Amino acid sequence: MFYYKWKWIFDVVKKPYRIRDLNRGYGIVKILSENFYVPVNTDTPVPYADRIISEIWMESLLCSLLDSKSLFIDVGAHIGQTMLKVKASQPLCRYIGIEPQKECIEFLEKLIKINNLENYHSVWAAAAPGGQTISNLYIPRPGATSSTTAPEFKPHKYLHSESRAVPALSIDELKKSEKFDINEINMIKIDVERNELSVLQGCDNVMETDRPYILLEILPSENDTMFNSQVEIRKLMDSKKYKMYRVIKNINLDRVEALEIVEKWPLIYQPGSRTRYDRDYLFIPEENAGRLDIQGI
Repeated sequence: MFYYKWKWIFDVVKKPYRIRDLNRGYGIVKILSENFYVPVNTDTPVPYADRIISEIWMESLLCSLLDSKSLFIDVGAHIGQTMLKVKASQPLCRYIGIEPQKECIEFLEKLIKINNLENYHSVWAAAAPGGQTISNLYIPRPGATSSTTAPEFKPHKYLHSESRAVPALSIDELKKSEKFDINEINMIKIDVERNELSVLQGCDNVMETDRPYILLEILPSENDTMFNSQVEIRKLMDSKKYKMYRVIKNINLDRVEALEIVEKWPLIYQPGSRTRYDRDYLFIPEENAGRLDIQGI
């Protein structure tokens, strides 16, 4: 399934615990104080097989923003690392992960099942503007778990990519679905490989009525297409009366140090810059910005 297969087998020599995990059918990863089971075979994504949890800084942020009644929407759920952080941060809240790549959805469903995650659901779809029912997903190499529905933002990366037709769904349409019985969406995380604007356009009604926190990964502009998209993102979020904060992390990327109001925008790519430190942004409804203890996160 995953391109990790051969690397997984090769690394067994250096990491013997993989043999034990393979024999018993699961490994264990720890997030905050909670242990999670990970289904293990030679197709298990390398971060899990190596006991690596990325973006640890997100844990403290989620603890500050979620409560037991929250509903968290994870757009670009990938292989479920954010999903497990949500569970560890606020065990009683609800979660819906949206992911267009079938291999990732299959792994998400295994994670949900093996950990008995109640009120946790996955949706096979690309998040899109309202009215769109089909999207094209581009995968740069066979078996890779990175993909995009917007190859135009980085055409050289997806020049020879595989293209798949996948279902498309807006967040506004998701909320109306009888399947999930959604009253209110409290937080949305969006990580969609530069197609953020399309996802936000599909949240139009939800941003007006529910006023969720929105955590967005936005990479610095490398070309005019990315630049123009970021200009439109800021215009949209300003029109919805959201304040934009940059998530400032420490040098080890395991803690949020502060939220910094963003004045200069768009962010232009500079060769040699550490983009991993300044690519995550939190949009907060204006009426809530004063209530959040930003320095205490």
